[in-house]
Amino acid sequence: MNRPSGALLVTATGSTPTALADGVHTLRITAIDNANNPAELISQFTVDTTPPGVTPEMPETGSTVGEGAVSPSGTALVTGTLSDSDPSLL
Repeated sequence: MNRPSGALLVTATGSTPTALADGVHTLRITAIDNANNPAELISQFTVDTTPPGVTPEMPETGSTVGEGAVSPSGTALVTGTLSDSDPSLL
């Protein structure tokens, strides 16, 4: 096969996945040149489709908040907890 210098011929084998399930997956790419010299690249990645959880700490309905809780521009500071099934993503 005659290819221009620097051009690649890519041949894919295997199946094309639809959506990947949550969890760790491995991508393996193998290349073989015209002299049958192989090279391989392996990369792991994680699919996480679970949204993080947000739990704000809100005053009870009908309660009064203290002075300075709401700024003159109408913004307020809300504290709370953020969680994720994979804490390394927070």
